[in-house]
Amino acid sequence: MRIAAVQLNASDDVNGNLSQVDDYIRLAAAEKCKAVFLPECFGLMQSSRAQLFELAEEDGAGPIQRFLALASARYGIWIFAGSLPFRTNKPDQVTNTALVFDENGNRVARYDKIHLFDVILSEDEKYLESSYVEV
Repeated sequence: MRIAAVQLNASDDVNGNLSQVDDYIRLAAAEKCKAVFLPECFGLMQSSRAQLFELAEEDGAGPIQRFLALASARYGIWIFAGSLPFRTNKPDQVTNTALVFDENGNRVARYDKIHLFDVILSEDEKYLESSYVEV
């Protein structure tokens, strides 16, 4: 079985990211891949925490999830969607959620990341996923 692994430099432009991802999924399907694996944060690499909370989706609704369902059905390919932000009951937290869609556009799995990325590279460069991701 052939699969495709996608790597991209996502930005804070959801539509632009999804357009680029669509090109990769189309190419994977044309190469007769049965599944395509997308990276973490493929649909949104937010420019601010406020933007993350604003664009986080409700489970089962939103432009990124709609895109994944339509693309998997359109191209007849399984999509393993690295992660996207989902809203939680807490206004200052999201989940970092991976989804799987089958070749018919049905969501068949969900996983919320529990091993979070926290690293301090310097005084000015810190990545503390635990400060805004719910587990």
